Amino acid sequence: MTEIGNGLGRLGAGPVLPQNLRHAAPLLAQFDGYWQALAAQYGAPPFRHHVDPRALQNGLENAFLAEEIAPGHARLRVAGQMFRQLLGSDPRGMPLSALFLPGARANLQALLGQVFATPAGARVLVAGPARLLGSANSGILQLWPLRDDTGGVTRVLGCMVLARAPAHRSAPQRLNIVHYSLHPLISAAHPDPAPNTETPRKGAAHLVLVKGRGAV
Repeated sequence: MTEIGNGLGRLGAGPVLPQNLRHAAPLLAQFDGYWQALAAQYGAPPFRHHVDPRALQNGLENAFLAEEIAPGHARLRVAGQMFRQLLGSDPRGMPLSALFLPGARANLQALLGQVFATPAGARVLVAGPARLLGSANSGILQLWPLRDDTGGVTRVLGCMVLARAPAHRSAPQRLNIVHYSLHPLISAAHPDPAPNTETPRKGAAHLVLVKGRGAV
């Protein structure tokens, strides 16, 4: 199910997207370009406080920030409206695994373990369960590792785009993991005189390299 890429590179230039997810390419490329710009300026992975939501405001609905709480496990700290629709409730504070069906959680744990420990970026092809009438929904999830204020890689920036908008339901609409690829970082991080805070600093870099549609 998994494959290892040769360096983080640009995830937006990874494997060809399925036809029904081609519309996701500009937004994923925007996020990837922004992460790459931060990494080039501050070291890879960049710090969480380097991420300025204003730079990604046209994609915030599809974005989230999560923190590692145990090896292979992460908790959502900030999440866009799409994730509220998927879960049927406020996603903040929920484990990232809440987005996935029980059968997919072992793969998610293995994936997250490598994203934080290697560290690595990841691209994940997801799909909803088959429906009685109509085709199952599908989507693409990308993850970019971030450092916390101590320098540890314990944060992740994520962006997910679905083929169809989630239905408005109160019950969670959970996903399977169809395939994922990992892209280990090439360059090493360098120190940063970061303030001990989880809020973006004023003046933090907020370059948008590629325009896209979309919504930390």
